Amino acid sequence: ASKVAESTNQGRKLTPSAFQIRFSGYKGVVAVNQKLAGGSVHLELRKSMRKFTSDHYQLEVCSSATFMPAFLNRQIILLLSCRGVKGRVFVRKQTKMIEKLESILVDSNVAKKYIRKTNSLPPNSAITAAVRMIEAGFDVKSEPFLQDVLQSFRAVQIDDLRKKARIFVKKAGCLMGVIDETETLKYGQVFVQIRQDEDDSPVRG
Repeated sequence: ASKVAESTNQGRKLTPSAFQIRFSGYKGVVAVNQKLAGGSVHLELRKSMRKFTSDHYQLEVCSSATFMPAFLNRQIILLLSCRGVKGRVFVRKQTKMIEKLESILVDSNVAKKYIRKTNSLPPNSAITAAVRMIEAGFDVKSEPFLQDVLQSFRAVQIDDLRKKARIFVKKAGCLMGVIDETETLKYGQVFVQIRQDEDDSPVRG
């Protein structure tokens, strides 16, 4: 797993515990198996993961396990509405999101916190560079580059909000799931471990 993480140049301090992969016609999610450490077998795949026959034996990593911020969309809002959630709840969350997007243009502290909460901050991206500049002491109101990046960031968020009803949900997240190969969990149980930042202590449950 560490070799895969290094080869994908993700720039992360911790080695992910699961990867979404493509390999020789197989596709799906694989998790770290300590029983394979030091052995001759490096990868085990289930028959159900095979989608077609291929002699392409290069491991392709689509994504790795990481905390992703959660957003509502039109489909989720429709489902929640059918379950009895009132429309004013979504309007209130949308209003708060718009207020935050206005604040990031004038308040460096708000900009840093909001961007960190709503983005996975990919390496070498403009928004990641903007966060690092804010942390280094640059002011969003006086630095032209920061203003340009934040204006673009805000425009994309507002456009997604208008077209897709993509509303940020503060106390939620999207995670990568795998089956329990060890058969430790009982039927209906799940194990969740969340680390919003690599320097944070993990939250388990």
